[in-house]
Amino acid sequence: MTIKAISIIGVSFAVVKIYCECDSQVLQCTCSIINLEVVSILYDEFKENFSIRLADLRTKKGSSARNMSLSLGRDDSYIGKIERKEFLPTVTEFYYICEFLGTTPKDFFNVDIIYPSEIGEILSCLTMLEEEQLSNIKGILQAMVKNK
Repeated sequence: MTIKAISIIGVSFAVVKIYCECDSQVLQCTCSIINLEVVSILYDEFKENFSIRLADLRTKKGSSARNMSLSLGRDDSYIGKIERKEFLPTVTEFYYICEFLGTTPKDFFNVDIIYPSEIGEILSCLTMLEEEQLSNIKGILQAMVKNK
């Protein structure tokens, strides 16, 4: 028995459903079940991490889940449902969430960056400085980190 083709039949924000066209109907079912179990485990872990990060960044911004939901033009329970892992936002909604939080999608997923909004603002300011000013700031930052 050989697999004739593997095609992606559905894509959502973190889930790829895989369909395997095989010589045998039984193999097709087994292949789909195995792949969907793996995807399901990854999806659940992703949803958990996403909801934790969202709640953390929202709290640091000082916004309630209700306020954030309404600011995004959604019903008042929208962000709460995401944080309770009921669903994930669409890619478009995710970009709106990042905009509200003052972060980029890249920094949203970088858990090493505790305050992505503040770092983004600092970087924005740094791009307007001259070389000597940047050198001075670098020295100050290095001294602050060393004394930490």
